[in-house]
Amino acid sequence: MNSTIKTLLIILCIIAIIICGVWFYKSPGFDSGTALITAIIALVSLFLNSGGNKRNIKMSQSGGKNSKFFQSGGDMTINN
Repeated sequence: MNSTIKTLLIILCIIAIIICGVWFYKSPGFDSGTALITAIIALVSLFLNSGGNKRNIKMSQSGGKNSKFFQSGGDMTINN
């Protein structure tokens, strides 16, 4: 994830936690408590997912004579 986008999401989660915290303080209940817990979980998940989508893929292949080899780390379409 781009660091600028992640920073923006962290700021938005902090704002949501503050708003939900004030809402929970003013009128404690199931709705305000659930919103507060959800905002906290979203913020924590942003920090736990710091690795991003980095994949450590090791690939190897073998084939016989007159073979074509195509190797990809993801989906691939081959047009002849």
